[in-house]
Amino acid sequence: GGLGLELTTALAVGGVGLYVFALYTVVLSGDLGPTPLDRELLDVADQLNAQTGVTAAKIVSTLGSFPACAALVAVTAIVLVVRRRPVELVALLLSFALIYVAVHIAKAAIDRPRPANPLIATDGSTFPSGHAAYATAWVAVAVLFTRRLGLVRHAALVAGAIVLVAAIGLSRIYLRAHYWSDVAGGWGLGVGIFGLFGAIAMIVEHMRHNADEPEPPQEPAAVASAER
Repeated sequence: GGLGLELTTALAVGGVGLYVFALYTVVLSGDLGPTPLDRELLDVADQLNAQTGVTAAKIVSTLGSFPACAALVAVTAIVLVVRRRPVELVALLLSFALIYVAVHIAKAAIDRPRPANPLIATDGSTFPSGHAAYATAWVAVAVLFTRRLGLVRHAALVAGAIVLVAAIGLSRIYLRAHYWSDVAGGWGLGVGIFGLFGAIAMIVEHMRHNADEPEPPQEPAAVASAER
């Protein structure tokens, strides 16, 4: 009742994200070959290939690396500690840690080869894209700063974070480091985990808030009636 649309949105986003990740996992478990849009987007990337674009894509891609996103999460965690928000702190740290573990488990389980002729140094298997998964932390942090902490009132911060996450994922395709399905799977995994943990945090915070509220004082007539 008191949680409303915000909780419903978090659950919906989390559920859709995990569905996308699970769908690509099942598909690629049976066939590691390209899925729809995989080759088409790589062909588009090849047609748009230019040295300036490659340089820009490498810079954008770095913002989705584990060190960059881990630093973002660490700074946000400090803010949450200062603001005394333990529920959001635990949800953020557990979400990011679980995403990191899930990415590596999925990579080892699927063991999908990367696209040929990458334009950037790569290692390990390609599904899911770790950069795409880690990058969703930018959106989670933006939501924390706007909706949960109220430190930034403008919704443009969340919109900007979404655009950045999209750019990071597409940069991985442009650099031929991942297929589209790898990026979509990474986005789904990250959004799914952050969404579900965010919903859990809302429920816990709501319950804590209700438990801390003092009981309303009884009316004199009600007190007298109770004493009889």
